[in-house]
Amino acid sequence: MNSKYEEAKEASKQNLEETQDIPTMVCVQEHNWLALISQLKLLTDTLFDVKAQTDETMTYAQMKQYLQNQRTIYNQLLEQGKEIQEQTSQNVTAEVSKLDQAAKDLVSQAGKLNEQTLSQLKCAEEQSRSHGFRLLRLVVLIEFLHLISSVALLLWLR
Repeated sequence: MNSKYEEAKEASKQNLEETQDIPTMVCVQEHNWLALISQLKLLTDTLFDVKAQTDETMTYAQMKQYLQNQRTIYNQLLEQGKEIQEQTSQNVTAEVSKLDQAAKDLVSQAGKLNEQTLSQLKCAEEQSRSHGFRLLRLVVLIEFLHLISSVALLLWLR
């Protein structure tokens, strides 16, 4: 009996709440109807835009195919990159070898040029020394002749 009493009490409470809920009256004017129609048109346009976007969205199968194509392209680019890297490495190695050989040739030429310069300097030094000895002999000869002429003059004047 207690549960029937509780049910009746609950039903009475609900009926009381419904009787107290008095709806307000609304007067809809023309500008309200126009705004409502405009809002419905805007919502309809938005719905069409959303539908168009969902039609453009890929399905799972399409996305899977697209990703497989991208993976294939990536792998091809990776292989091309490796080939380019190998070719570049070979070219760099060849160029380094050429530069190394050019450096060795340059060192060899510098050594030869150094030897030639030293040889020419020795020749110039010998020529200079020889020329110096000639000048020294000439000076000694002139001084000797001067001495002899002075001695001869002194002997003659006595």
